[in-house]
Amino acid sequence: MYVQVLLARIMSSLFTFNGYSVLQTEDRLFVEGFCFRFSGLCTYINRILIAIPFVLRIDGIGYNILRMLVFVGTVSVINIFRIYFALTWYIRGIPWKYSHTLFTHLISWLIFILTITLWLKSLRTSQMKKMET
Repeated sequence: MYVQVLLARIMSSLFTFNGYSVLQTEDRLFVEGFCFRFSGLCTYINRILIAIPFVLRIDGIGYNILRMLVFVGTVSVINIFRIYFALTWYIRGIPWKYSHTLFTHLISWLIFILTITLWLKSLRTSQMKKMET
C-alpha cells in the first residue's frame, strides 16, 4: 500500500507541475474530474521481482546491490513516465484500452526483452572470460 501511495504522490506532483487540477487521497488521484486508483500492479513491483534472477550475478554482493539499484531505478522511472502519459492521454480522450492497456503491454515487453538481452550478453561475456583463462 505504501508504494501505491508514493506513486500517487509522485503522479500528483507531476500533474500539478504541468498545470493540471489534482487532488490526491492515499492511493487515489483525482485529475481534472477523473479518478484513478493505483494498485500493486501499477507499481511494476511484480516485473522487478520477476527480473531479479536475470539481474543478479556471481561477481560479488557490491556489484549486485549496485546492479539492483540501477535496475529498480530505471524501471521505476520508465514506469512513472508510462503512467503519466497513459493518464494524460486518457484525460485527453483516448480510450483506456489504448492509452493504458496497450501502452502497458508494450512497455512491459520492452523491459522484459531488454532484461533478457542484457542477461544473455552477460552470460556470453562471462563465458568468453572463462575461455580466455
